[in-house]
Amino acid sequence: MIDKCEMRDEIINFFTKYCKNKLNKNMYHEGFYTKRNSKEVYNYLQIYFGGTILEHKCLAQKYYHIFWDNMDIPNKPFINFKKGYRTGRLKTTCKNVKWLEKSINDFQINEDFDLNVFSEIEARVKLYTYLQEIKYRQLSNDHSLLNWVLNFKKDLKLSNYEKIIFFCHDNIICVCGKLKKIDKPLNINNTCGNEKCISSTISNYAKNRDLSYLREEEIIKKAQKARSWYKHSEKTKKLISLSNKKTWTPERIKERTEKFIEDGIYKKASESIKKKILSGEYTPKTMNRLTHKKLSSEITKIKTYRSFWELEYHEKNTNLKYEFLRIGYEFEGEEKIYIVDFWDDINRIAIEIKPESMKDSPKNLAKLDSLKRWCIKNDATYKIITEKDFCFYVK
Repeated sequence: MIDKCEMRDEIINFFTKYCKNKLNKNMYHEGFYTKRNSKEVYNYLQIYFGGTILEHKCLAQKYYHIFWDNMDIPNKPFINFKKGYRTGRLKTTCKNVKWLEKSINDFQINEDFDLNVFSEIEARVKLYTYLQEIKYRQLSNDHSLLNWVLNFKKDLKLSNYEKIIFFCHDNIICVCGKLKKIDKPLNINNTCGNEKCISSTISNYAKNRDLSYLREEEIIKKAQKARSWYKHSEKTKKLISLSNKKTWTPERIKERTEKFIEDGIYKKASESIKKKILSGEYTPKTMNRLTHKKLSSEITKIKTYRSFWELEYHEKNTNLKYEFLRIGYEFEGEEKIYIVDFWDDINRIAIEIKPESMKDSPKNLAKLDSLKRWCIKNDATYKIITEKDFCFYVK
């Protein structure tokens, strides 16, 4: 006769192969197993827990205990195979608990109650247990616990029900300083309900959220692969184009642009980008001006160069830092950022490669002036390399 270890292995292998451990309603029927020539797996599920408390439980609960190989059944409701038993969640769902609110608000507090009966931790654990197991009736009848909590929170000028709610949560103050709103039965919202507070909370969450993992090469490749099969048909492309032309007319685009200028959105975005460029956090992308191709080097491992001269010069002088030095300058009344081509960290030399025809242009002179001032201030020197002396420096 086959033993339980072999039964368990066959059951897990079957669910892993055919279901990928995602159960559905078809798996409750014998035909599902017969079609896959695995009727014995269905029989194993019927006899595996024979004579135990799990014998008449649902298939999902049986498979949960087979998969985790344990017979411990906690005193909590079973949710599903993925979530298992309810643990540690304060959010409860119940169609009608208005009677509980009325019962707690009508409760007569004993002001002489001894608070030494419970410690704060014991009271919290006991209250959490009632809420997690949805034992509202027992909670309303536990007078000692209600007396302890209501006396403990007697300084709050709130109703009894609100005191119970706020005892469950440590952070009860909204960003505006008011108390948070009671949203669902026995639970509180993240804000007081004010639109500005909601907007501020969402904004802070978005700013503090760590999305750095999305920039990993594996994640990017996975996302590209997931969408690689999908392409619009020519008919769909034409329909999208027509829809966009109807929506974004020249008049509407002009109106939107003027509004953004008036609201200072473009200016704010420009200042933000300039700060990132100056700090080295962001570098503007560009191709070679003449060939319109991306230039990269296997020697320096840099994927984008702005000109072939810069690429060749860097390959012969690999000790230099490419586009490391950033300096602010002013041109035609606008503040701009000058990204110097190369920086020699050892000899403290800033190197700029520029064609002879562009050397004396107004914009280049403005850059050169700011570079001179920076060098004087930071005890450094600079070199301007043109096609006339390019071969001399590259040798």
